[in-house]
Amino acid sequence: MQNSASLWQQLYQHASHPHYLQSSTWHRPSSQFEILTVDNQGVALAGSLLSRTPVLGNRFAYYEAVRGPLFVNSAALALHLQQLKTGLPRDAISVQVSPYLYQSDPRFEATANIMAQQSFLPVDAARNNLYTSTPVVKLVEGIDNIRSHYRSSFKRQLKKGKKDGIDVTMGHTSEDLAAYIEGHSQANLARGAPPPSESIIFGWHQLLKQPPGQFRLTLAKYQGQPVAGQISVICGNRMIYEWGFSNSADQFKNLAKSHMLHDSAIQHAISMGLSCYDLGGFWKQQGNSNSLNRFKLSMTDNIEETFPKHEFVIRPAIHQGYQRLRKLVKRYQP
Repeated sequence: MQNSASLWQQLYQHASHPHYLQSSTWHRPSSQFEILTVDNQGVALAGSLLSRTPVLGNRFAYYEAVRGPLFVNSAALALHLQQLKTGLPRDAISVQVSPYLYQSDPRFEATANIMAQQSFLPVDAARNNLYTSTPVVKLVEGIDNIRSHYRSSFKRQLKKGKKDGIDVTMGHTSEDLAAYIEGHSQANLARGAPPPSESIIFGWHQLLKQPPGQFRLTLAKYQGQPVAGQISVICGNRMIYEWGFSNSADQFKNLAKSHMLHDSAIQHAISMGLSCYDLGGFWKQQGNSNSLNRFKLSMTDNIEETFPKHEFVIRPAIHQGYQRLRKLVKRYQP
């Protein structure tokens, strides 16, 4: 039988809805472990990389496959969910899953039915820290048609960016990533946010080591200086935008740097034969009041609902008691 790493790589390549958070190339904390489902010939059919969140003095824990599990088909998913229910450590209170499907996907309903059959129920919104909708640019339309549907404000900014001489460059080296990290850290600090965590930076370096094609790092340069950047990850047949920064200093804030980066990403994704460019989340309740929402809507008005997080509770009494305790603590916090 193949070793675990090669099996996981094989599974990721053949999974119907892969997400980089379930890839073996992303950072893997010491508290994370894997459960693989294989057939009689040792071929990987499904798998979950699970994180552990300890509670109640580390006596018990919640387990979660963020944007997972990976699975090659519906039958493999059903088999794997059965395995998750019985294969977790004895301290498990529950296990949560969230395969990354769009509601428009023809397999969405089948996946929901399998979850229900296996007694995995949707997690209430208050306990779901993952975005549940995202703007998606469908790439089959081609770059000219996609650009024709940009909002007029976005089109104007693209013209301005070209006129200002903004240059979008691909990053392939550790030096390019260092420039991105510096820009991202400075931009976060300028708006009162922490810089990227060590685990995220480690994950970026892990992805950078992979063969070209999975990790896309770009920098927008003005007069040779990086003034914005973005990182997207190719997951199966889609490119997902996950991180970005923009220098907000007075001399740079009016440059159309982010517009140039996203238009370049869409063009690149089309050239690679991908099906869609996922803009990495939309805060639906905030709508147009959120500036990032407004920016994303200037590229596409196609908002996809994503598959909701589901949970199988292994220890109902402890789960209910812990959730009541959390609510009480929250209520009486100063």
